[in-house]
Amino acid sequence: GVAVVATGIELYEKARQELPRLSQTLDGSVKPALERTLAAEQAETAAYPDGVPVSGPVDISSEFGLRRNPFGGYSYETHEGTDFIGPYGAPILATGDGVVERAEYYGGYGNTVTIDHGYGFETLYAHLSGIDVNSGDRVKRGEVIGSLGNTGRSSGPHLHYGIYYRGTAVNPRKHMKMDSKDMTIGDYWRLR
Repeated sequence: GVAVVATGIELYEKARQELPRLSQTLDGSVKPALERTLAAEQAETAAYPDGVPVSGPVDISSEFGLRRNPFGGYSYETHEGTDFIGPYGAPILATGDGVVERAEYYGGYGNTVTIDHGYGFETLYAHLSGIDVNSGDRVKRGEVIGSLGNTGRSSGPHLHYGIYYRGTAVNPRKHMKMDSKDMTIGDYWRLR
């Protein structure tokens, strides 16, 4: 057959005629799909536990992992969180968006708040002097959920902060942008 060569003007006209249909397709299906995907990614990012759960200057008194039992003897125990010491009553902050699962006195943890962040993550805030949320409340990252205290099995005012992924304790330091054990909480606050 004979090849037909379209001129630039003919191609331009064809594209101009197709533009409304393409625009309608974009607005009708592609754009909403992109918006849903972006909203889902933003929700997951907001729910991911991130940052330090205590407002103001604090120090870490006990790291995640194997430690000497703070209540005497030479025995060791697995510590499923990070302990922060700071001023009694300092605000405790949710480290990600989620739903409060527990807001009550809970045995050795004393006054405790647990938050289900979805996506397999849960956080635990223990030994609080006061609780500012209720079970079922929706909270946002940075929202005050309680205050630093000394309730339950505690050797002094501090926050025990735990992160669980699919039921397994994980090191909270990895969620605080403090990967180096040499980095102090003071270093973290200066870098923020």
